[in-house]
Amino acid sequence: MPAFGIGDSSIFFADMGLPVVFGAYSAKGLLDIASADLDDGSGMIIKGRTRVLTFPTMTNTGSASLPGLRKGSSLTVDGTAYLVTWTNPEDDGLTSKAYLEMP
Repeated sequence: MPAFGIGDSSIFFADMGLPVVFGAYSAKGLLDIASADLDDGSGMIIKGRTRVLTFPTMTNTGSASLPGLRKGSSLTVDGTAYLVTWTNPEDDGLTSKAYLEMP
């Protein structure tokens, strides 16, 4: 079984990824709809669906692909604007997830 490193992760996104733009940075990412526990604003947790962007944590040159991305950040995916509600690096260090909502 081949081993993949941080520099290889962007290869997986090249063909099927959507363009992601965050300030001066761009990457390719996969946009999905996932089930999630959502806060309704009053502290009550409800079941809902949210958009999840999966993207390579690092570029093939070893720099962060979307440096500074965090809760409250604005970005576009395939030309559509989103607001980041939460970010989470995956355990393998190759990819990260950003949970999104429409602004």
